[in-house]
Amino acid sequence: MFRWRAYLFTLLSALFAHAAIAQNFPTKPIRIVVPFPAGGVVDILARAAAESMSPFLGQAVIVEAKPGADSTIGTEDMLRQPADGYTLLMASPNIVTVPFLSQPPKWDYARDVQGVAYVASVPNVAVVPTALGVQDLKSFVALARSKPGVLNYANPGNGTSNHLGTELMMQVTGIELTKVNYKGQPPSVPDLLNGNVQFKLLTMSLAVPHVQSGKLRALAVASEKRTKALPDVPTFAEAGFPEVRVVPWFGLVARKGVPREVVQRLNDAVRKGLATSEAITRIERANGEVAPALNADEWERFLVSESQRFGALIRSRNIKAE
Repeated sequence: MFRWRAYLFTLLSALFAHAAIAQNFPTKPIRIVVPFPAGGVVDILARAAAESMSPFLGQAVIVEAKPGADSTIGTEDMLRQPADGYTLLMASPNIVTVPFLSQPPKWDYARDVQGVAYVASVPNVAVVPTALGVQDLKSFVALARSKPGVLNYANPGNGTSNHLGTELMMQVTGIELTKVNYKGQPPSVPDLLNGNVQFKLLTMSLAVPHVQSGKLRALAVASEKRTKALPDVPTFAEAGFPEVRVVPWFGLVARKGVPREVVQRLNDAVRKGLATSEAITRIERANGEVAPALNADEWERFLVSESQRFGALIRSRNIKAE
């Protein structure tokens, strides 16, 4: 009986402590680590989230870029901090793909990380040089099938949504393209324009100017619905390939162990902030799409499912770190 009462007392004390923490949270500024260079699309999305959520928390939200090593420098910085909700990471699909690519794994999503809030997606666009002569995605697939291994695709980095989306497309369609590696997306654009590479999943902000100029042809967008920037371009599902589903998403995660009540408070502030016209406009100017208003549990389930899906793709395609 004494042990049972002691256990109950300990449990109730912990519950009251967590409730008190959540009620008082936050009592100091919150930091969002961006594991990519300042000024890029991930940084822009993080700042939009930070500025819009701050009024609902009553504290400043500071964004700090810590780029390098394929997002691992910033991610590992976040994972070294206390699990108190004051340090968050603006995560990309790298948060779930890097563990499958690195040996030994640099972190384990299920063990080390938890979802906080979905912020936005920035669709990739399947583009080809206009001079290639294909009019739609089905005609490109037909051309690639007739020339296995002859057509090149631009890869900005192993494990990126651009790379994995192309690998998934090859798996689904049975085509084989030859990978040409680049250090990021911008260096690949000149080779796309001059025809040295014939295919790329290119981020929307880089694709739109060249599609509008007529130098690149957009075949499909990796999004759930058509985009405002390229309203005449079909989604992969509309183009006839619904299984090719790799939407580049971005959202806040934290180190595992942050009290549930704190996570819920952060999630609530993000959702309220992203519903404001200022945040929507800022994200759309970056060619992003404001995320569905997922609660913390829904966002966590999404991340777990993405980890499982990308892990299966990486294993089946025998993808390794660069």
